[in-house]
Amino acid sequence: MHKKEELLLNPQKSINIYFSTMILYEFASLLHFTHSIDTEL
Repeated sequence: MHKKEELLLNPQKSINIYFSTMILYEFASLLHFTHSIDTEL
């Protein structure tokens, strides 16, 4: 039972970490992009 719960929880944790990283990466890219536009103008 406990092993089964771990298997169910761990993928969820991995997915959360993956999405958090993806969102942070997208946000950083967006900031970098807007900064590049500002410096060009």
